[in-house]
This record gives sequence, C-alpha cells and structure tokens, in this order.
Amino acid sequence: MKGILWRVGNGKTIRIIKDNWIQSTTTIKSVVHLPENLKVRSLIDEVVGRWNEDIVRSYFSEDDAEKILQMPLCYTSCEDFPSWPHTKSGIYTVKSAYSLTRLESLHHFLSKNGRGESSDQHKTSKLWKRLWAIKAPPKMKIILWRMAHDCLPTGAQLKYRHVSASNACCYCGRKETVEHAILMCQYASEVWRQIRKCFVINCKPHAFLHIKQ
Repeated sequence: MKGILWRVGNGKTIRIIKDNWIQSTTTIKSVVHLPENLKVRSLIDEVVGRWNEDIVRSYFSEDDAEKILQMPLCYTSCEDFPSWPHTKSGIYTVKSAYSLTRLESLHHFLSKNGRGESSDQHKTSKLWKRLWAIKAPPKMKIILWRMAHDCLPTGAQLKYRHVSASNACCYCGRKETVEHAILMCQYASEVWRQIRKCFVINCKPHAFLHIKQ
C-alpha cells in the first residue's frame, strides 16, 4: 500500500491529502485547511476536462501546484487506478517491494541516529543512481556506497558498535572516522596529491561537511 501511486482518472476516489497520487512527493501539504476526505475531483474542471488552475494554485504551494498542473488527465471519464512506479514496467514484483522496504528501513535508521536524508527522495534516488553508474568494478561501487552511508569498519564505527578495538588511525594515531581514513589522514592526503598529478580532480577534502558530499 505504501508503494502504490494513484493515477488520476475522474478523481472521484483519490483523497487529496491522505492518498499518494503525485509523483516524487511523499506527502502533499495544502496552504489552506482541506477536509481529509476531499477528493481530487474537486480540483478538476469537468466541463473542459482540465485542472482548475485557480483552485489548484490557491490550495497548494507553488511547487506542488506545478506538479499537479503538469499531470495529464484522461480525455474520457475513466476511473482512478493504482500503479506501481518502482519498476520500469509498472507491474508489481516482490523484489521491488523488498527493495522499497529495505530503503525505508535505512531511512528510518539514519533518521533515528541523527543522520536523516533529504525529504526529496526523488532527488536522493537520482544521486544514488549516479553513484551506481560510475565506471568502476562492482566491488568498488559497493565500497563507495558503504562509504557514503558511513558503514565501513573504521575505528569510530567499531567503537560505536561496541567492538573491542582501537578507534585510532594506525598511521597517525588520530580518531579514525571514514572522513579521516579516506580523505584527511596525512597518508591519504599524499595519495590524493599524487592522483592530482595524473588526473584533473578538484578535491578539497577540508571543505567537506560530510563524507556523502
């Protein structure tokens, strides 16, 4: 049910506030108070078969209003229907639902531990797709993914997980966070310095706020 995206037909069954019906928007917020059971039908000019732009813009923020107005409507009065946007075919699969559940669990874990992600999950998803599209061996992509999520077995992570091990960098003795191990340590910095001699890389690690950046 969480993964369903409702497609607008006549708008008679989709609840504006409670149902998921706008692509890449998890929750829609109106700028005016709307009844929970108010249907999408109230936003449509049934005479001309188009969105009532004045009503839409008066009910929602500019971003949400634009998303709604760009949604196509049926020329004929067809019924609203649920779709599955998590596969290319639009057909539900157990694998895609499992992936959705794992992603939701990850977001919950990060939020619980003070590392919540952007509420714009469509944008976040595009960033992860860019990572997986990098031309590199699969095992290196996995390391990059784990690095971005700060789940590599650094000294700081081992201590956080109550593993009996030193949290000091074995090269310089400072606290070994993932940022330190990959970017900040003097030995890592020397590696980056040598890389810059061969490749044009504009890397300023001391300006980073978080390893994902």
